[in-house]
Amino acid sequence: MPASRDDVTRPSWASALRTLWLGVRLTQPEAASAANPFLSPSDKPITQQDVSRIEQGGQFPDDAVVTALCRAYGAPAQAAEIEAAVREARERRSDRRLVVQRGNTLHAQQRWRRIEGEAQSVDAVQTGMVLGLLQTPAYAALAMQVDQDHPAVADRRKRFEAMLTDTNRRYRLVQTEGSLRVQLGSPELMAEQLDALRTVCGVPHVDLRILPMQQPVAEPLTGGGFHIYDDVVVLGLEVASADMNDPADVDYFRRLFEQYHQASVGGRAATDLIGE
Repeated sequence: MPASRDDVTRPSWASALRTLWLGVRLTQPEAASAANPFLSPSDKPITQQDVSRIEQGGQFPDDAVVTALCRAYGAPAQAAEIEAAVREARERRSDRRLVVQRGNTLHAQQRWRRIEGEAQSVDAVQTGMVLGLLQTPAYAALAMQVDQDHPAVADRRKRFEAMLTDTNRRYRLVQTEGSLRVQLGSPELMAEQLDALRTVCGVPHVDLRILPMQQPVAEPLTGGGFHIYDDVVVLGLEVASADMNDPADVDYFRRLFEQYHQASVGGRAATDLIGE
């Protein structure tokens, strides 16, 4: 018999549960129509509507639900295999998400600081302005269009201070020379910001590099900039930021970062470019 359209579109774990239920229905029709799969008082309650959604693949069951269903269907030995298939499907769906956070709110700054704090490595490129991690309070306030005493500015400064003192985390940061030639605010504000960058160039565990304007690259960076925190990519948008963890996307941005990092200069050469 050819497979129905539902059988083709239903996930493998859902098809396995559906097959077990059909087996009970064929061999024990009275039990299939009357019995509640959850016979033990310790089992969490579940409605017939939930069971139907699970068997259609529209709802991810947790391990307890799979165990109870397999026991009720007379196949407890299959629970572990089905549970593993459900977990894999759930992780695969989670791996392909894109999360957008609007604005430069304190909540957003705290979120990025938490992501940085949990990461083993931080790789970043910025082409339009100074990286947020490297901004002075005055520059950050103007960049975020808030007062300098705003909590979001203070939280961004905490990220900068943590970077200077945390020798257990790898930082590789790339600024394009062009991004440093955009004068944001007064000449005094920019002088203070550039001086801060020169200071970072002398921090041993921070690899700050500058991409010279005359240095050719093979691919353009059209979005302005991005950060890579281990296996999470954060993109800077005009009025928001977005993070993604799809493996293919992360690999793409890793390759792009390596290209820009290798084309950039560090150390004394970077300091000279900052000071020009």
